[in-house]
This record gives sequence, C-alpha cells and structure tokens, in this order.
Amino acid sequence: FTFGNISSNPIPSWNRGFTAPVIIDYKYTIDQLIKIMSSDTDEFNQYNAAQDLYFNIILGLVEDLSSNRELELDSNFVKGFGELLNNSKIDEAFKAYALSMPGQMDVNEKLSLYSFENVKLAISFVKETLATTFSNDFESLYDRMMDTSFELDAKSMGKRALKNTCLSYLTSSKTPISFKIAKDQYYNSTNMNDEISSLKEIVHNFPEQKSEFILSFYKKWKNEPLVMQTWLSVQASAPYITIDDIKHLEDVDIYDSKVPNFVRSILRTYVRTNPSLVNKPDGSGYKFLVDRIIEIDTYNPSLASGLAKSLNHIKKIDSDRASILKSELNRLLGSKLSKDTFEVVSKNLNG
Repeated sequence: FTFGNISSNPIPSWNRGFTAPVIIDYKYTIDQLIKIMSSDTDEFNQYNAAQDLYFNIILGLVEDLSSNRELELDSNFVKGFGELLNNSKIDEAFKAYALSMPGQMDVNEKLSLYSFENVKLAISFVKETLATTFSNDFESLYDRMMDTSFELDAKSMGKRALKNTCLSYLTSSKTPISFKIAKDQYYNSTNMNDEISSLKEIVHNFPEQKSEFILSFYKKWKNEPLVMQTWLSVQASAPYITIDDIKHLEDVDIYDSKVPNFVRSILRTYVRTNPSLVNKPDGSGYKFLVDRIIEIDTYNPSLASGLAKSLNHIKKIDSDRASILKSELNRLLGSKLSKDTFEVVSKNLNG
C-alpha cells in the first residue's frame, strides 16, 4: 500500500481492535511510544506502549545508577504519562493496568546480569517522581472513582482497580495527606479489595504507623484463613522487610507451615517481591530459603521444588553471589531430597 499527502512520518498502531492481542516485535522510538501511550485510541496498544516505556525508562535509570549519574525522568515521558492519567476516554480497568509499573524481577529479566538494588531504586524513583508531579491529578481521579455502594459489575470493579492504583501512587510519596487518604479508606472500606489495598499501602509506605492497622486487621479477620494469608503476604512484600521479619511472620499464631497456601503467602511472596532481600550480598537470603526448602521437602516435595525453582539464576548474578548460591545449592543436594526437588536443584546448578 502507498499513502500520499502525509506531512510527517506515521507511527504504526498494530492489530487494532483484536479480541486476543498479538504482541508485535517492532522497534519504536521512545517518542513514538510516548505518542501511542498518550494519544492512541486502541486501549491495548496504549497499555502496551506504556509498559514498553516503563521498561525503557527504568532500564535507562539502572544504567545511570551503575555509572553514578544523577537520576532524571525524561520530560516528554512525564508529559505523556500525565496525558494518559487524565485521559477520560479510557476504560477504568484498562487505565489501572496501563498506569501500573512492572515488578523488580520483570525488569531484572531484561538485563544480561541482574542488578537487584539498582532496579529497586530505579522503580521507586519513577513512581515517586510521578506521584509527586501529578499528586493533584491522582487525588482528583481517586475521588472520582469513589463508590457510594459496593457493586460487582465490571464498571464498578474497574473503578475500584483504578482508585487503588491511584492510592498506590499517592502513598508512594509518603506525605501526611496520602496517609490520611489511605487511613480513611481502610476504616471506611465496604469490601475486602479496598480494605486490603489500603492496608498494603500503609504497611509498605508508612512503617512507623503500620502497627495499628496490622493489629486491627488481625483482630477482625483472624478466624478467616484465606484472608489471613493475604494479611501475611502484605507484610512479606514490604520493601523494607528483613529476614528476621519474615521469621517473625512464621511465628504468628495463625500461621501453619503444613498448609501450602500459608507457606506460599510468606515464602513465595518473599522470593517474588523482594529479590534484593533474597539475593543479599552476604548470602543470608539464600541460606534462609534453602533451610526452608530442606524442611518443607520432607512433607511437601511439590511445594519445595516450586520454591527451589526461584534459585535458577546462578548465571545471571555477579560472581560473588553466584559462589554463595552455588554453595547453598550444593548444601541442598547434600540433603535427602525428594526426586522432584533434587531434579530442580540439579538443573539450577547447571544453569
């Protein structure tokens, strides 16, 4: 096809309107991605452009941190993000997804060699900068997404998702106003989604004030195992948590190490959301996890082998960490492991 009378280079928006989106490997420039994110009318393409941008921006900041350069966000990206945030034509659920940034391991997987601390810092910098820049916009959108009653239709669920995405950004700025918003939502919640979301943001961003809310939630829901598993996950995923904190969660009276979902609520959350803790340079994160795998393998090999799979990155970490991890994996092999766990650990050692 040939199109004439076009005054500027067009930006392709692929597979518009597909019910099952297909990801195209097309090398967009940063400015092209910003344009699609802020102006495209196909919601999946907007979402996809936003995710590609987050990866590009964060990976650039990781490189800046590695080179001791001062961190600064691309001004065009910031402007485009603001246009996405304030675009009232986008479905609320889609916007919630589009505004959500990738996790730490998602970013690390893009690197030839993992950079746990720098990735964590870069993601925090992006989120906190955007939260500060658009604090009024996030607060206004949050207010507009408030429901007077709890409904289970798709529209209402989308609004709640977007409201809690806004809350996540607002609280990342760690201001007194954002704490009040989260506190009010916690005490006025009419559904579990809002209650858990506000608890999570308070625990993650206001550690000095968290005790009141952790205890309140515990007293209210301690007889509901599924709810308490989420309560444990919220705490295990806190960005400042330590190995001792994880052990303390294992000592809570409602925790049962023989129930797989309780184990997952702490240990799977630990390995998925806190890679910088799991991969601490001193090796304490590896040792803790290996100790638990050895114990769990004696009564639940399937669960143990699943946890062991999280230690399969020996070729993507620096030599000091790799040496420690190799030693811990060999310690695992020296235990009387089940067939499944032995097979996983052997593959981990061979890369």
